[in-house]
Amino acid sequence: MLRHIAWFNEAPVAPRPEGGLTSDDVTVRRRCLAPAQAIEPLGVGCSVFGNLQDADPVHVSRHLQKLNADIVVIGDISDPSRLRLARAAKHLGCYVVADFSEDEEDEESLAQLMQVVDQVVTASAELAKAIEKKTGNVAIVIPDCEENSSGKNSPDAIAHMWLDCFKHIKLKPPAGANTNVPEKT
Repeated sequence: MLRHIAWFNEAPVAPRPEGGLTSDDVTVRRRCLAPAQAIEPLGVGCSVFGNLQDADPVHVSRHLQKLNADIVVIGDISDPSRLRLARAAKHLGCYVVADFSEDEEDEESLAQLMQVVDQVVTASAELAKAIEKKTGNVAIVIPDCEENSSGKNSPDAIAHMWLDCFKHIKLKPPAGANTNVPEKT
């Protein structure tokens, strides 16, 4: 069962006067804010962390523990911070999902991140192919949501895609978990 999902981003996130959160960054709104707001009524807690460039992983870990987070989605964050936060979340026992909305140029950093994550998500099929070519990891495609839409890319539809992704990774033990099953060599 999903308990709490934390979405990590580098862009500023701020409260809206009418409730909820907003960001000047359209990618943050479409890839995490709108889907997170659509997921919460379905019984899964969501928190969106912004301004995470150069964030202290210990401080962020304390927040994850308070939230009882079990999945962390890492969006657009600079390479060194992204890897430190992914490792901190993994250390807490969280599943880590890397969410890409654009191609990654630093292949060494990308390779290091792929060693930590449990799932890769991309905004398009073309980006999924590029990530797979660079890393060998197969990505799930979840497009950006259209914030004020009721169609196939509506916040509700995209929220269900995210939930399917999360439920899929919850069926397998996190990387590094002791399953008492010997590795096949």
